[in-house]
Formats: sequence, structure tokens, C-alpha cells
Amino acid sequence: MAPSKLAAILASGEDGQMIRVSGQQHLPASAEIVRQRLTQMHWLVKQMPHLARVESVAEDSARFVVRPGFSFLRGEMTVYLQRLTESSELAWQMEVRGIGSSAQAVVRCNLQEDGEEACQLHYEVKLEQVGGLLRTLQGSLLRAAVDKTVQDFLANLQNSLGPSKPSQD
Repeated sequence: MAPSKLAAILASGEDGQMIRVSGQQHLPASAEIVRQRLTQMHWLVKQMPHLARVESVAEDSARFVVRPGFSFLRGEMTVYLQRLTESSELAWQMEVRGIGSSAQAVVRCNLQEDGEEACQLHYEVKLEQVGGLLRTLQGSLLRAAVDKTVQDFLANLQNSLGPSKPSQD
């Protein structure tokens, strides 16, 4: 399996709605640069897929609006993102609210150098709670939505960190 593919997509929990997505992604920047960027909340928010607008950004938190565009989830959803500082790893808590739906997730990342100007991002996303209309969805549909969102975020991250284009004289 290629490094950018998911290593595991698992469903568990009493209500069958807790979803865990984990994997790794090769990034074209050193672990130091990636860590620095991911701790800059304003930069991090700009990498979010389907970003409609940013409402507020502080050092360790942000509030922004996304339009997911899934057939089962239309309209706008407000995301509250809070950096967790419980360990040396990169970690965030997300609370998502839309009309008739809500979710809570925790995202954890570790970085490992992979050469002079590259690193491996190891990640885990746990969708810990879902409410409202999201609770009625099948687990496989939620897993697919989380997977798609993670892959879109990783693509945005990859593009933002990619080598700059040569200047044209």
C-alpha cells in the first residue's frame, strides 16, 4: 500500500458511530518546517477542505465555516478547532455543528524525518461523537466522509508544502 493510502479505517464504539482513520503521508518538507506550519493556526485553517470563510483565529483555536458538499450533508457547518497541548505530538480537538447535525473529533499527528527535506506525517482521526442527522447515517457512509475529508486535507497540505515553481524570466 502506498504511503499516502490509509493504513486503517476502523469502526468501533457502543453506538457503532465512533470512527478512526489513520495512516501516513509523505510530505516535501522537513519535519521542523511541517511542525512549524501546523502549529500556525491561521495557516492550518487555510488547508481545510471546502473552506467557505474564517470567522476567528487565535494562537491555539479557530472558528471557520465549511461547505462539505456531500450528498447527505449540504449547507454550511461551523468548525471549532482547538489545539491540544497535552503532549509533544500535534493534536487538535474539533467540534462541528450544522443545522440538525453535530460531531466531535480528535486529530493526532506525529512527524518523522525522511531525508533532508522531507518527512512522514503519521496521523489518526477519531470521530468520537455524532449527533442529530449524522447519527442516522450508516457507519460506512460516515467512514467514507471522514476518509474523503482527510484525503482532501492531505492533498491541500501536500500542495502547500510542495516545491515552489521555477520563476519565468
